[in-house]
Amino acid sequence: KYTPTWPRSFMPTNQDQRNLIAHMKLIPVPQLIKDKSILLIDDSYMPRLLRELDVDYIVPAIVHESKEIQEKFLKNLPEKGAKMLLEDLKEYQLPPYETDEKQYIRERKWKILAAYFRLCDAGQAKLPDGYCIPE
Repeated sequence: KYTPTWPRSFMPTNQDQRNLIAHMKLIPVPQLIKDKSILLIDDSYMPRLLRELDVDYIVPAIVHESKEIQEKFLKNLPEKGAKMLLEDLKEYQLPPYETDEKQYIRERKWKILAAYFRLCDAGQAKLPDGYCIPE
């Protein structure tokens, strides 16, 4: 939603107001992101991105994320795929050959970011203005 009082589909008619709202949606909240590694993806490109990735990369990358982020992935999958991903999230365990879970998850997030960049290079996705690469 643009604001809590507007319905999701509401779009102001004034372009300046739409630009302001779009900018406001990108203002970071330091208390929520301090000392965290964050991957932001415009979910309008999510279906294309999900076709590029194997579930073995998606599950570890989002298993510890908020329910909201997990739901963004799930809503962009066909119903059967969403059910399968949800089950995989519930059953996720670090593979026994991996010893560093943070590194394992970080590598999967980078794989998602690399796939997103490939889509951008192909003109099938767009990076937001002022994007930054996570550490």
